[in-house]
Order: sequence, then structure tokens, then C-alpha cells
Amino acid sequence: PNTREPVYKDFTNTELEYLKKTKEHLEKTKGVYEKYKEEALKKAELELEKFKEQQQNLITEKEYALTKSLDSFSQLGIDAMRASDANKLESGKGVYVAPENIFPQMGYGSHPDELIQLVNQSRDIMAQKLIQQGYNREQAKAEAKEHIKATFDTEHMGMWFQHFKRDNPNLSEADRRKEFNKWFMKQVEKLEKSGVLGHVHIADSYGYGHGNMVAGEGMLPLRDAIEYLKKKGYSGTMMSE
Repeated sequence: PNTREPVYKDFTNTELEYLKKTKEHLEKTKGVYEKYKEEALKKAELELEKFKEQQQNLITEKEYALTKSLDSFSQLGIDAMRASDANKLESGKGVYVAPENIFPQMGYGSHPDELIQLVNQSRDIMAQKLIQQGYNREQAKAEAKEHIKATFDTEHMGMWFQHFKRDNPNLSEADRRKEFNKWFMKQVEKLEKSGVLGHVHIADSYGYGHGNMVAGEGMLPLRDAIEYLKKKGYSGTMMSE
């Protein structure tokens, strides 16, 4: 194979002087560069620790909103309790806060399971606050149950029909409606058994939007729902929308 002999260059005095000064400069500044390197490394380590701490404390938007909502409802429950004590009503019934199941597309609390969670967890937090104020546990739980309840809007729950899918693709629209009404009644039973109900908005619809129809004009099983609640001893308020 072809080979090349190494080429050696003879440096001039000027070039040698330049190389000598360059070497001296590098030796002098070596400590400075090492210091900068060390400082940059420490800064990076601190940033990494800060990032890890932020990761540990990070919560989702849903968790943050739910925490704030529960705290707000618990405090409103205490305010309702105090208002009830300060203003005795002729009916003998006190004031309570009652979050409502909203439209399905409007966010958390629209589904019955979420509404039950909001009420029960708000009651738990209110009871804890009252215990810290000197109430005994049983008294605190009783006050929370009395002053935080749920508003059940029949039409809003009926709007879930828009999202009710057929398990059987060959299911007719009429049969799909029957299956939905069964689901509707199961939710009514669930709400009643949970012990959170305090107020009911009675309105009918076909389930495709917010129509605020008088009971009987739509397709929802309102008669069955109201009769079930009365049979189970529901004593809260009801109103027609």
C-alpha cells in the first residue's frame, strides 16, 4: 500500500513565541474555566432538584378544581348552618347549599356519581372543620348532612340520552329509549340510596337538548321517578320547571 512519511514543520521564532504564550494563557485560565464548569454543574443540579419537587407537587386541573369546589361547598355549608341558627324559619327547616347536576357537556358534577361525590366529600370536609371548632364528631356529621345536599334536575340527567350508545347496533330508536329510561331509573335509585337529595327540579325533555318541557310532554320516566322517591320517603322539596 501507498504510505506517506510524516511531515515535520520547522516553526519560526514568532510561531514558537505565539505557541508559548497560548500555552501560558491556557494554564492561567484553566482554573477559571474549571470554576465556571463547577458553578454551571451546581446550578443544573439545583434546577433538577427544583423540577423534581415541582413534579411531586403537581396536580391535574381536575384535581385542583375539585379540591377548590369541595372546600367552597364545605364553607358554604357552614355559612348555611349559621344562617339557619340566626334566622329561625317558621317551617322549622334550615338553609342548605345544594349543588345541581348540570348539563353533561358543562363539566364535573353533571353525572349522578360525580354529584354524589361532591356532596359526600363536601360534607366530610365540613364535618372536619366543625370538629376543629369544638363540635363532637356526631354533631358535626349531622350538621354537614343537614346543610349540604344535592339538587337533582330530571331534565339535565335526561340530556345524557345524547351520549347513550347502543350495545346492539341493530337496536331500534324506541328500544334505545327504553334502555335509557332503565338507566335513568337506576340513577334515581342511586341518588335516593346515597342520602344526598334535598331538592328536585322536575322538567321533561326528549333528551336531545335543554327544552324545559312540562312533565308529561317529553319522553323521560318522570312519573316513575317521582313515585319511587315518594315511596322511599323522600321529604325534600320539589318544583316544576
